[in-house]
Amino acid sequence: MKKILKVLLTIVTLGALLYGSIFFYTTLRLNSVKEKLLSNHSEITKVESINSLGQWGEWYREFTMVVTIKGKKYRVWTYDDGKITGKELMD
Repeated sequence: MKKILKVLLTIVTLGALLYGSIFFYTTLRLNSVKEKLLSNHSEITKVESINSLGQWGEWYREFTMVVTIKGKKYRVWTYDDGKITGKELMD
């Protein structure tokens, strides 16, 4: 019984470490892209939200953000370099 408990505890611990590592990496990556976008485009006053395009487990390079420019909200698309590849005014 103790061996089964140790194995289960090890599996849960490794799973938690893996999930935490993925979460930490994703957060750092999104913050990096946000900072690059803000430094490249001074007209953007606020980033409302940021998401990566793609599914879980895919290597994502393209991002979408909702930003404020001159009091209006836009959806913008960018790669990890912070250069805008598309922009759309939101209603």
